Amino acid sequence: MTIQFLNTKTIKDSEVENLFDYSILENISVTAPYFALTNLFIQQEYVYADFTTELIHIDEEGPISAAEVGRHMAILGSVVLANENPKKEKHHYLATDAIITRCTHKSSSKFALKSRAKMMSISRKNGVVYGEIFENDGSILYTIEVTYMILGKPIFERMFEQFKVETNFSKDFNPYTTDSDFFDLKTNIESCFASIGIVKPEHCPGHFKNYPALPVARMGTSMGKIGGIHFMHLNPNEKKKYFISRAELHAKQLIFTGEEVMFRTEIVDPNSSEGMIIRVVAYTHKCDLIAEAILHFHY
Repeated sequence: MTIQFLNTKTIKDSEVENLFDYSILENISVTAPYFALTNLFIQQEYVYADFTTELIHIDEEGPISAAEVGRHMAILGSVVLANENPKKEKHHYLATDAIITRCTHKSSSKFALKSRAKMMSISRKNGVVYGEIFENDGSILYTIEVTYMILGKPIFERMFEQFKVETNFSKDFNPYTTDSDFFDLKTNIESCFASIGIVKPEHCPGHFKNYPALPVARMGTSMGKIGGIHFMHLNPNEKKKYFISRAELHAKQLIFTGEEVMFRTEIVDPNSSEGMIIRVVAYTHKCDLIAEAILHFHY
């Protein structure tokens, strides 16, 4: 399947910018470096954006991991909702659920990608967005559907006042280009366990200003990583990179600084026609389920 879309190469930069009101970005809660979209424009019901893969996964087949798909597309979805929201003021568009589907098993090293997203529904408290990632020729790599909780800035700050921390990072500081380290990694046939340690402000720049919270997509990176470790542990003779053909993510709550985040895996279906299905649970010492991912792995 391919997409026919506006060819931005034939349009001057100033003209492309005129197709999108960049003041909309003031009404979402994420900023650089977590926000890494460029060349935004609107055509019909879609908002389009470019981005470049920032974290090259050594075990998952490229050009981009399912988790990083979630990151960029959840942000683009928040832009879509902010554009559609009749209240033109800052909101926190919190991604709570996502279904990511890989549409091709073709390997690629073309890390400069294009995307588009459109609103499926919006209300005062919730929103749903559908999106696609594709290459320059219009070939679709991934589709995604994201569900959001919508909180106005005053409500968000009242709810999470206890987690306020002054943040002021260098513009050049970007932790999203490096993978999370695992501590206390334990692998066996039935399950794997690991920790990424205690969340610190420097793990969360741009998400959110003065209320640093571990991004769901960064958590998803760790979930995909430990799921992949389990998958490879069960396939010790296989040397190829794996694919995640489908990822279903459900986030139950935000994790702010000071909490340790841990993960455990379990096999849902070892012989699925869509690949081995592994469930990954993220938890803390206070809560035994903060997020879960259902991941379909195969070679």
